[in-house]
Amino acid sequence: LTPTTTTLSTFTKPILRTIKMPKAAAKRGAGEKKAKRAKKDPNAPKRGLSAYMFFANEQRENVRAEHPGISFGQVGRNLGERWKGLSEKQRAPYEAKAVADKKRYEDEKAAYNTPTTTTLSAYSKPILRTIKMPKAAAKRGAGEKKAKRAKKDPNAPKRGLSAYMFFANEQRENVREENPGISFGQVGKLLGERWKALNEKQRGPYEAKAVADKKRYEDEKAAYNAEAEDDESA
Repeated sequence: LTPTTTTLSTFTKPILRTIKMPKAAAKRGAGEKKAKRAKKDPNAPKRGLSAYMFFANEQRENVRAEHPGISFGQVGRNLGERWKGLSEKQRAPYEAKAVADKKRYEDEKAAYNTPTTTTLSAYSKPILRTIKMPKAAAKRGAGEKKAKRAKKDPNAPKRGLSAYMFFANEQRENVREENPGISFGQVGKLLGERWKALNEKQRGPYEAKAVADKKRYEDEKAAYNAEAEDDESA
């Protein structure tokens, strides 16, 4: 039996190699890959740039002007050498920009959490429809979700808002009025851009509100925990 199997395999391998995938199937596969890549939300906040990237964006045109016809790779190498030659003092402005841009990204990401969930849900629903869960498991899962939701105490203190969130809550309606029909994601993007454009003095009132709200949350949480302990001991 073993030699026969081996022999058949030997005969079939050359035949299988000659079988090519139909062009329609190949195109369909390529189309599916493109669709997967296209699913990225264009309104998602952009990650913060590094100190080097701020430097590179500022100096790139200078390098090209000084070296006409230079290739993309050579531009990158030249920028890398220039960056390497900077002192700590010379790098400081770019480091500061990177820190500010990281904060901008974190604030925008916090505001974008809700639309991200919606977008992912929109993409995943067609896939989930094809997966049938056994009824018993589905009911059990639904019951567990309800139990988890029921565990959250509505009287628990709400977490403090960030400075950006105070700004966003104040400016959101203005953005919608100025841009009728704008999507939720685009509202968040515009708010992020406006926040990024504020100087330290303009951000001051929102930072103060955030500090006060953090204190409010900590005080309420301490009182809430003390009350819960009293109830348990009673």
